[in-house]
Amino acid sequence: MKSWPGQTVMESPRHPARDADSDLVCLSGLQPLARGRCRAVYRHPENPRCLIKIIRPEAPPRDPWYKARRRYGPFLPTLRELKEFLSIHARRPEDQALVENIVGFVQTDLGLGLIVELLAGPGGEPAPTIAALAGRGGFGPAERAALDAFFSRLMDSGLIIGDLHLRNVVYAHDARTGESRFVLVDGIGDKLFIPLNTISRGFNRWTKRRRIHRMRKAIDILQARTK
Repeated sequence: MKSWPGQTVMESPRHPARDADSDLVCLSGLQPLARGRCRAVYRHPENPRCLIKIIRPEAPPRDPWYKARRRYGPFLPTLRELKEFLSIHARRPEDQALVENIVGFVQTDLGLGLIVELLAGPGGEPAPTIAALAGRGGFGPAERAALDAFFSRLMDSGLIIGDLHLRNVVYAHDARTGESRFVLVDGIGDKLFIPLNTISRGFNRWTKRRRIHRMRKAIDILQARTK
């Protein structure tokens, strides 16, 4: 167990962090914390305050041929995320609180990885998603109020969202304030071929409003199933 300012982090089992021959960060053999359609998320073996996102090599391509031939290939979602992250800092740095913090890139034995700051719960464990909270009956009045505040800030921001669902929003604890807040950890950036969300602020607000409405319905459905 290691202590960092404001939080306690459980150490992962012993694992060689670097490949002695190639100086790559070793992730193979580690269990990912989460898997998406295209990416997997690992705890950084050298820095427990960070995570590493990598492209899943076993993930079957689902894009049509005209998308599969694009220059950035499977890294296109990462590129969208990075561009939106830079846009936040260029235009409205206060919107950073709505999304996870990008730290940089690293070469791993599973390919190029994107390093992001770990968002943790009160005990230092990775912050739970909305799906995890609602699935175990932990989505009560306090969490709903925090989510309402998150949605309100999301609507007031210039942030562009490509995906918003129960597994890409986490409930993170802020050790400095002692409070918890919801944070978007994936799916930022304009996915449209014609970037209407980027071009039109009104269209972007309409898109976000629709996604928020769908998420509220999904939470209600999940909570009804767990009662």
